[in-house]
Amino acid sequence: MKMIREESLLLKQLGEAPTIKILDFFLYNPSLDYSKQEASKQVPISGSTFFKAWKALESSEVFIQTRKIGRASLDKLNRKNPVVQKLIELDLALGKQAMEKAPEQRAIRESLPQLTPREET
Repeated sequence: MKMIREESLLLKQLGEAPTIKILDFFLYNPSLDYSKQEASKQVPISGSTFFKAWKALESSEVFIQTRKIGRASLDKLNRKNPVVQKLIELDLALGKQAMEKAPEQRAIRESLPQLTPREET
């Protein structure tokens, strides 16, 4: 079963390419490790697209194997990889920017006239 959550700031900013969706999933779950099979079930893309994108990310050493359970290997983001470090920085910067804009957006909403439901006659 796929997890349903609001679209992340990273996806809003970088788009919904399969590699970005996979990275976003692992950034959202940084301390957990997943088998490829389990991760493919959680990321909202087809299985074949997932495994193609995974192969490209794996060759860039974005993931690190943490352990093996039977034949399955479990992976998580390789936080020592410079690309992953920059993605984490970008994700944090996007979050900070969104938090700074939130009071401004709230003030704009509060300054707009309030709509009230029509009374039935």
